[in-house]
Amino acid sequence: MFVEELERTRLVGLAPLWVLTKDGATRDVVERAITLLEPANKPDGLAILRSLALQVVEDDATMVVWIKRRFAHTHDYLFGNSIMYKELVAEGEIKGIRQSIEAVIQIRFPALLNLAREKIEHLQDEETLRNIHVAMVATSTERKARRYLMALQEQ
Repeated sequence: MFVEELERTRLVGLAPLWVLTKDGATRDVVERAITLLEPANKPDGLAILRSLALQVVEDDATMVVWIKRRFAHTHDYLFGNSIMYKELVAEGEIKGIRQSIEAVIQIRFPALLNLAREKIEHLQDEETLRNIHVAMVATSTERKARRYLMALQEQ
């Protein structure tokens, strides 16, 4: 299928898929899709377009750089309006906090690393994870750290 065939449908929701067509992995096609999605106030469509475009051209370093630059100005717009984008950012933040907790424990209380991983792997609340991080930094002994981690099971 060619871009023009999808374009003729005039369905804004299909614009992110244009990059998946035979002739779709070009700057022109990405620009046309953006031009259609932005005024239609489709932040999730823009986020999908960015993601698909990067996947399609991942072996073309020049295109990857161009797509990242082209979408750089939309970061604030996407962050403020796209549910999908907000979820992805939140997942990344949670993953980062978990990694930070593990790094602190690896350095301070290496014997507790497996226990900590068990306790935090399913936690999704950012505030809870931040509190655990602070506790592991502030806790003075391995015994206290173990008690703190064991108490997480009861919550």
